[in-house]
Amino acid sequence: MADEKVIVMSKGTTFTVNAVVKALRDNAYDVRLINPIEEEIIDAKKYAKAFVIFLGPFITNADFMVFLGKTLEEMQAKAVLLGDGDQFPIAQGFFPQGLIEDQFEKPFGVKKVVDSVNLIFRDVREKRLKSILLIDDDAVFLKMVRGWLNEDYDVVPVNSGAQALQYLAIHKPDLILLDYEMPILNGPQVLESIRSLENLRDIPVLFLTSVDEKKMVSRAISLKPDGYLLKSYNKNKLLEVIVRFFENK
Repeated sequence: MADEKVIVMSKGTTFTVNAVVKALRDNAYDVRLINPIEEEIIDAKKYAKAFVIFLGPFITNADFMVFLGKTLEEMQAKAVLLGDGDQFPIAQGFFPQGLIEDQFEKPFGVKKVVDSVNLIFRDVREKRLKSILLIDDDAVFLKMVRGWLNEDYDVVPVNSGAQALQYLAIHKPDLILLDYEMPILNGPQVLESIRSLENLRDIPVLFLTSVDEKKMVSRAISLKPDGYLLKSYNKNKLLEVIVRFFENK
């Protein structure tokens, strides 16, 4: 769960706070402990899909609570609230509907908190679209294929090998569709770069090729692409091949 990150927000640490953090880390979550301070929440933006919030005196600060609620909404993150019974009605008024996964009154079992976080990430995993990096120097082909795949996959189109490597320096897609023949950095050269980097070499790569390129494609076999797709495939055939590919992974 290295990519499943949890924010635990508390004003200071206590035995219970430390126990929750430890339990989440024992369940392989990447946990960041922050204070109820706007700067620290801003720094945590885009970090996590789950917040575990130990309620405290800060819930009476309306400006802060409005900021917290809006931030969770922007992050599309859910919260587990922990505190005293009289704190929940106050806090709930600042969170948009659907953002509170659960709430537990003190004293509570740490396992209940972990179970609630598990539910949050189960929903995230179920909703997450597979990501595909589409690399081709033909703008018309890029637009067409992205349109075909966009409903079922998170498609990122780039029009050169250099742009692809820049994207891969930050992101790790579930699949790469790579045009074989491109100027400057061609498909085999891009694949060679991907296979040379430890953090990228396990990304599956399918070459996009036209019929008359088959002989050239054979030269790249040593780079171990995961397969080939003909650029002449229609929408239904392309979707069928990609669906089957992910089902067999």
